Amino acid sequence: RYLRHYDFRLRAAGHNGSELFKQDATFCPRPSSYSGAVMLVSYNYRGRFLRHRDFQVRLDRFDGSRLYQADSAFRLVRGLG
Repeated sequence: RYLRHYDFRLRAAGHNGSELFKQDATFCPRPSSYSGAVMLVSYNYRGRFLRHRDFQVRLDRFDGSRLYQADSAFRLVRGLG
């Protein structure tokens, strides 16, 4: 299972082998204004970053606000396995 966006919402899904799936499941780290954190931009929707909002993780266009910057800051941690 992978995390991919569908309809601009992040969800877990099995890999179906398509090129679209690969693009939907690829996020590239970018610097964040928060120390030790990154913003994750969508591979196939440049300018849209993962952001937690209303109890969901969504792809939203960057608006530069302090709230957006806080909602889109993620700290990468080592996996459990």
